[in-house]
Amino acid sequence: MNISNHKFGTRIGLLTLFLLAGLGFHNAQAEIVEIPLPALVGPYSIDGVLWAETTIPFNMDPANIVSVSLRMSGTLTNGIWICDGPELVWHMHFAASMIDDTTGGWWATQGSGSLATGLFSFTYDFIPSFTGPPTWNFLGAGTGGLLLDGGSVIGIADCPALEWVEHPSAEVTEAVLVFDMTSTVPAEGTSWGAMKALYR
Repeated sequence: MNISNHKFGTRIGLLTLFLLAGLGFHNAQAEIVEIPLPALVGPYSIDGVLWAETTIPFNMDPANIVSVSLRMSGTLTNGIWICDGPELVWHMHFAASMIDDTTGGWWATQGSGSLATGLFSFTYDFIPSFTGPPTWNFLGAGTGGLLLDGGSVIGIADCPALEWVEHPSAEVTEAVLVFDMTSTVPAEGTSWGAMKALYR
């Protein structure tokens, strides 16, 4: 083995590592940020509040957002309706949306679907709606708006032979906006002496 060639290759390897460290390479780290939304907590029913709005405080870089979801829990009582036939369950339905006023697009949850009477808890991701490709840039101003709709899945008013109705209702006890973020953290500095020690 040629000793001089081995030493030369080792020096080149050390120099390469040192230069990479000097460029300040960063490690991406995941971070979960939760923002409680107390303005969305409370009763929802046809007889009272159908929807609620709130402002989202935001002091992070929107470019680091990977995904956003809404976590909700509470209790609900489904209703009953009759439309020219047997009794049918009138389900509560929750859906949330946020508008990106920088593009005109919307972020929206897929909706809670048909929840059973009793305790409920769900987490749904915000996805781009059909209105266009939204971004999270609107949060760069430090705030954003969110609308929660606590209406019904069905269009009961369209029933031509509506006989009897018991309205559904719900009490939201928790509403939290969950941000999945990535942040770049500088890699731990390594001295030239420490790098040489790795190759001894």
